[in-house]
Amino acid sequence: MSYPSAQVPITVLMPVYNAEKYILEAVNSILNQTHQDFILMIINDGCTDGTMKIIEAINDPRIRIIHNEQNLKLIATLNKGLSLIKTEYVARMDADDFSFPERLEVQLAFMRANPDVGACGTWYDNILADGSERSGGRYLPTHEEIKFKNLYQLHIIHGTTMMRMSVIRENELKFDASFPHAEDYDFFTRMAKVSQLQNVQQSLYKIRHHRESVSKKFSDIQESGSNTVKRALFKAIGLEVSDEDLNLYREFMHQNYGIFKDDRLIRILELISGLIEANKQSGYFAQEYFRSELATRVLHLFNQLAGSEKGLIKLLQGFEHFKFSDNQKLFLTTYGKVLLS
Repeated sequence: MSYPSAQVPITVLMPVYNAEKYILEAVNSILNQTHQDFILMIINDGCTDGTMKIIEAINDPRIRIIHNEQNLKLIATLNKGLSLIKTEYVARMDADDFSFPERLEVQLAFMRANPDVGACGTWYDNILADGSERSGGRYLPTHEEIKFKNLYQLHIIHGTTMMRMSVIRENELKFDASFPHAEDYDFFTRMAKVSQLQNVQQSLYKIRHHRESVSKKFSDIQESGSNTVKRALFKAIGLEVSDEDLNLYREFMHQNYGIFKDDRLIRILELISGLIEANKQSGYFAQEYFRSELATRVLHLFNQLAGSEKGLIKLLQGFEHFKFSDNQKLFLTTYGKVLLS
């Protein structure tokens, strides 16, 4: 059976480098999809183990194997793959992960039903180092929610995505080598400026965690690159921030409220106020959505600190961005607790 590119809707792009332990399970998870009409483009980035012997033993005409002449690393290999794809959509797949059987069917239907979406991700589960599994990311669906979350963490997972190639081609989107191990954060931040991002509300992917995982081996480089992306996002809103500000904002959004005392409490309130005011001018977010989301989280912060911190009432009254309609119950409860404390 042949699969000419012009008639096939999806290319599954899988860069591979020394993944012999997991590659067969990853490849089979794609070959066993309920939607069978695709090309699996496997790019061998200079494997030196038994990975390619395993792949080459699989007899399936949908597999296209491309060999890099030398080890180009992930970013260059991804860009090479994007330049070769002729299909309407590209789905990403990592060589050590797993796609649920209905993944391509669900995402293809979603992309066809939502032509303004440039990329859709999915929920995912985790495969731990000991082989056990646990629930993973249950990410929010809408473009505005993803953009909001991206201020402190990437809220669309690269391996889960299906992307519209017309958006990539027309906007000349590529992965940027300036962001090693955070190239996806930068890529989807730029895509969000030209197209909608959304997450399918269904777990369709499993991420495998092991000692060779990027997040394990290159965590410092990944954090540095991620912070560069975040600073650019804050600047797009209209605010210059430091890495310390980014860390405070991340702790605030992760609800690690115990660290917010004295100067840190004052600084996070100044930072949130600055974001809300800057966004009035830039319009990076829909203002009322942005203000309400941040103000509600500040209410949660005060609610948790009431009884343990002094002088909260002045700080609470000095924060001008609350509206009673944001969350009436939380509003009343928080003011009551702060007054009593």
